[in-house]
Amino acid sequence: MSAPSRIGLIGDVHCEDQSLALAIATLHTAGFETIVCTGDVATGPGRINNCCDLLRRHTIATVRGNHDRWLLNHMVNVSPFATTPGSLTKSSWRFLESLPVTIDVPTSEGLALMCHGIGAEDMLSILPEQPDSDLDDHPILYSLVESQRYRWIINGHSHRRMARPYQSLTIINAGTLRRDHDPCFAAIDLEQRVVNFWDIRDQATAVLSHEIALQC
Repeated sequence: MSAPSRIGLIGDVHCEDQSLALAIATLHTAGFETIVCTGDVATGPGRINNCCDLLRRHTIATVRGNHDRWLLNHMVNVSPFATTPGSLTKSSWRFLESLPVTIDVPTSEGLALMCHGIGAEDMLSILPEQPDSDLDDHPILYSLVESQRYRWIINGHSHRRMARPYQSLTIINAGTLRRDHDPCFAAIDLEQRVVNFWDIRDQATAVLSHEIALQC
């Protein structure tokens, strides 16, 4: 089976079950059979059990985010929308426990590393406005470049939609479904060499808003 050239991207979920269902339906309708998610399923005003069920039922490859890690480790989360361990069903708990820290995603143009932050570090971010000179001093990113294993990084955590080249890599962030953080989802189309972004409006409508050309 050939590696996909079109991949749907769902960023940090944060319990937004209605927006998650909308993103999945929209991407499937647009012909994106492969969909991945950058984690942070936990912490938000929606229903986490519905989110876990949707991700599991649609076989969406998902990595663990820092909010998921905090929840599983019973760590203090000061967010007013923090998910409590007791609110999860057994199947949702098992689903979150099963999430890997990183996933290798084959594409038609090389291997993608999917992670929440950068590699195994789920609290690190790369921002659209950061100059390359800042990234040059980043040891984890440096090691990923030096390994020459990956062509793409698909990550989350910052909630900032992005597609930017850095040396031999292209770093793509699908943003977040969180309703108060410019909610959106995205898709990479290597045939057209673009990343498309859909804005989420009122958790019921997704509008294809813009695209970023892949400079590779």
